[in-house]
Amino acid sequence: MSEKVGAMGGNKGGAFDDGVFDGVKKVIVGKDFNNVTYIKVEYEKDGKFEIREHGTNRGQLKEFSVDYPNEYITAVGGSYDTVFGYGSALIKSLLFKTSYGRTSPILGHTTLLGNPAGKEFMLESKYGGKLLGFHGRSGEALDAIGPHFFAVNSSLKHFKPQGGNGGSAWDDGAFDGVRKVLVGRNGKFVSYVRFEYAKGERMVPHAHGKRQEAPQEFVVDYPNEHITSVEGTIDGYLSSLKFTTSKGRTSPVFGNVVGSKFVFEETSFKLVGFCGRSGEAIDALGAHFAPLPAPTPAPAPAPAPAPAPAPSPAPASAPVPAPAPTPAPAPAPPNKVEALGGNGGTIFDDGAFDHVRKVYIGQGDSGVAYVKFEYRKDGKRETREHGKMTVLGTEEFEVESDDYITSIEVSVDNVFGFKSEIVTSLVFKTFKGITSQPFGMETEKKLELKDGKGGKLVGFHGKASDVLYALGAYFAPTTNSTTPSTPSTSKKLQARGGNGGASWDDGVFDGVRKILVGQGNDGVAFVTFEYNKGSQAILGDRHGKQTLLGTETFELDYPSEYITSVEGYYDKIFGVEAEVVTSLTFKTNKRTSQPFGMTAGEHFELNEDGYKIVGFHGKAGDLVHQIGVHAVPIFTNYRCVF
Repeated sequence: MSEKVGAMGGNKGGAFDDGVFDGVKKVIVGKDFNNVTYIKVEYEKDGKFEIREHGTNRGQLKEFSVDYPNEYITAVGGSYDTVFGYGSALIKSLLFKTSYGRTSPILGHTTLLGNPAGKEFMLESKYGGKLLGFHGRSGEALDAIGPHFFAVNSSLKHFKPQGGNGGSAWDDGAFDGVRKVLVGRNGKFVSYVRFEYAKGERMVPHAHGKRQEAPQEFVVDYPNEHITSVEGTIDGYLSSLKFTTSKGRTSPVFGNVVGSKFVFEETSFKLVGFCGRSGEAIDALGAHFAPLPAPTPAPAPAPAPAPAPAPSPAPASAPVPAPAPTPAPAPAPPNKVEALGGNGGTIFDDGAFDHVRKVYIGQGDSGVAYVKFEYRKDGKRETREHGKMTVLGTEEFEVESDDYITSIEVSVDNVFGFKSEIVTSLVFKTFKGITSQPFGMETEKKLELKDGKGGKLVGFHGKASDVLYALGAYFAPTTNSTTPSTPSTSKKLQARGGNGGASWDDGVFDGVRKILVGQGNDGVAFVTFEYNKGSQAILGDRHGKQTLLGTETFELDYPSEYITSVEGYYDKIFGVEAEVVTSLTFKTNKRTSQPFGMTAGEHFELNEDGYKIVGFHGKAGDLVHQIGVHAVPIFTNYRCVF
């Protein structure tokens, strides 16, 4: 359900109404010497992006983007004024506020003091609802503009935010359900929350507050399980949270139970969204609950079949029917191997995935304090974090896409100040014979974590709090005892560029649908790739850091078009120690993209004859330092005509 807020501005031009989408990712505003002449909006609907444009004179363009879908626009402001000789008002400037508490630069005209020029306005929903669309009037310029915001549906049970009035208001809206909740703390308060919602087959994340300590998580077995109750305490800010599910499970208490208590719960309803206020911490929290669907009635019993007449004797020459083929056996479930270590901390269980791509290990004063696992499931990246990150930072071990972990050497010890043994070191071994460095301090007591059948490690469980007390794993049978289960036809071409930043690897997909390249002052600031896997479009992670200089897009006509080559340049730039990628150009079987960036420095090309590019890897920090590719053979079907 949405709320249409009246448009501000003049009454000339033609009326437009973009309607309601799932969210707004980007707004581009053009101006001439007098007023705003053009607006271009990038909307998202069911995982697909759509463009709407209004006004015909583009003029000087400026862009405002959000960290979509985690961040969204909650208010639309600006100014309007009567223009001499036109006989009506036009929009002079626009600005936007977001769920992160950010305010955009003023897009358009300002006064000498830097304020919006003309009569100012600010349009927002009562509880910080998400911007879903625009309406207004336009001709050669933008005459008027108004927003559509999310509004609570009357069928929902809405619990108003409990807490203070600080920070900025936000409202994630209502979804099909909640898949996962992450809660981060800063001392005695909850400073950060991240909710992973379900919308059809997609996961939609929204994050609020400021991430300080490593967040803890609570995973819901969606769609078989849903959250029925949210309980917390307020002590100036949100101080604790706890969740109960339809299966009778209760999450750990996240935070400190101090202050006034609140409970969000409604019989025969389930949690479908959150709202609240946040800045440096979570000031207030509310929730949306939706009615549970009515149970499906049991089908009426089928009438008993009439007795069949006795069959006539078959002729002697009748052939004997072939036996029905035996169905292929279902794959064996993963083997859960018991955790090795002590008995302290809180139990965690990530479950089983398709692949473990990367492990981050954080050291403490006495042992392993923190672990983060990067998994792949149906082509999608998922992460899980446990323990508490320290100022000593993290180290990482990356697993190639055609390799997998087969065992882990776990060092444990009794350390002063802890009531049970803790994990002090981890060493990873893979199918290809790679052995990692020891992460942590090795001790005399070394235990081996493996399943004894040469299985592939596909998930972790264990115990953790401020340190890692114990670690166990799930192992899946491999499809072949001599080769990894990832197809060997893919080639990983070495990344080109400088040696800065952190490594990343999106993995191997069926193809590439879209490429987004963000510009920095001196090089490529970030890249994001939209892949195809089966029937799904999968948006990869952002690598690098978004700037105010905007984003350019190269979209392929998938599946008939595919990338055959990536060309680019990398160079040293002032103030950055390692070389950065300064330009990228993509070649397909149909065309060549424009160069994204500045063609200066050392040239490189990534391609393989007879192969197409189906994935990317590299290194990135605030800029993109390296880029490499995964490629697979191009298979062409030929049809003979007689």
